[in-house]
Amino acid sequence: PKNWWLLLFIYFLAALLAFGKRNGDWALLHSQKNIQLGQTRFSMLRYSSRRPDCVITLTALFVIVSYILFSLFRTDTFPFILSVIPVLLGISNYLRLTIKSSSVEMPEKLFIESWFFMIIVSIWALMMCFFS
Repeated sequence: PKNWWLLLFIYFLAALLAFGKRNGDWALLHSQKNIQLGQTRFSMLRYSSRRPDCVITLTALFVIVSYILFSLFRTDTFPFILSVIPVLLGISNYLRLTIKSSSVEMPEKLFIESWFFMIIVSIWALMMCFFS
């Protein structure tokens, strides 16, 4: 059913934000020389340098696929499949900001400071209002 895809989308989106925060922790710890890697979070000792990026990319793929499947299984598929474009742009922008920046500690601040992300979310919200 279509509701399952929406629930999976929300779950993977929350996981993407959590993994983005963990990637911010990882980048912050590597930028500060006076903090040992396991001093703040013990689980960071088990991370390789590429692990956070791989987990974030894989979770972003799950977010995109679950949203596409949610859009495809609606009764009014055509208008909602167009809303995939802003979702793709928003997720790719978040990936760019996550990998580039160590300020992912607070995702809400990252979203508010990115004018591109605010435009994409506004376009998506207008599309949802128009299509519903």
